[in-house]
Amino acid sequence: ALLGGPWFFGRRGFYLRKWSPGFNPHTESMTQAPIWVRLPGLPLEFWHPAVIE
Repeated sequence: ALLGGPWFFGRRGFYLRKWSPGFNPHTESMTQAPIWVRLPGLPLEFWHPAVIE
């Protein structure tokens, strides 16, 4: 479950990570999230991670 995400429940996404001592869900914030983007018609010269990032 930790490696297969992100996960969706209905239309809402959520992210799982390994528990650590001192974790407080009220003070934690998420600063990054993996996303999937479709770019139909993107020219081949732009098919490089350095360009898309």
